[in-house]
Amino acid sequence: MDTFDDPAVFTTKELIAAGHTKREIAEAVADGTVTRARRGIFLRGPVQSSLDFAKLFRGSVTCLSALRHYGIWTPTDSGLHHIRVKRRQRYRLPPELDSYLLRCRVHSLTDDPAIPDGQVDSFAEAIRCAVRCTTHEQLVAILESVMRANQFDLFGLDLPRFGRLGAAVAAASPLPGESGVETLVRLRMERLRISFQTQCWVGPYRLDFLVGERLVIEIDGFEFHADQQSFRRDRERDRYLELRGYRVLRFTAAEVLYDWDACEAEILTAVRARIHRRG
Repeated sequence: MDTFDDPAVFTTKELIAAGHTKREIAEAVADGTVTRARRGIFLRGPVQSSLDFAKLFRGSVTCLSALRHYGIWTPTDSGLHHIRVKRRQRYRLPPELDSYLLRCRVHSLTDDPAIPDGQVDSFAEAIRCAVRCTTHEQLVAILESVMRANQFDLFGLDLPRFGRLGAAVAAASPLPGESGVETLVRLRMERLRISFQTQCWVGPYRLDFLVGERLVIEIDGFEFHADQQSFRRDRERDRYLELRGYRVLRFTAAEVLYDWDACEAEILTAVRARIHRRG
């Protein structure tokens, strides 16, 4: 059955539309070519994509997974797939497939709209779900990513203008070229009442953050600091700054997202030692 060559999730309707008979499907299940995950849902090989998970649970891709689909920055959440199912819908799987539940965050809300045909929630619905699923800082960073992308009109969408979303919109102040992780650092340093500048220049280099006169804070994002060339360029940048009297604290995106307490302690130690002051 050629349709099964690609590891994916299939519905009975899709298989019949591809030219397979119910008998062929039953034979494929019997000989182990495919696994019957639940009534009318079949799979072969590991389920990987959010769209496949949505099909497996007869739901839609929503929340952070849907926002990533639309090209919006979101905080990583250990690879979880956010899936919305209809209220009171049962989404249990056979025991041998229970591990798939550990890779999903299943949302079932009281005011759910219908599951869309394309199995990806609308941008507005994804934002509504993200409001329930993120911290204030994370939501602000997401909204600033939306504003920088200039792809969606937040104020033209049917979204609440009060509560957590309204507070996040009011706090959003996107800077050109700033990443979502940098937004989190900016918000957290503002909360600590640390005075700093963003995106200022020293010679040929644009700094992520400059605290006081000489404490530089750099954030290494997942996308732009993963290869040897980037590593070498960052070291050249650090040497240039240190030779001119600056102290550089460099944090990875993973440290900001998963170990911020340690980052905060290091920044505060430097400030208390007056490393950010000249002389």
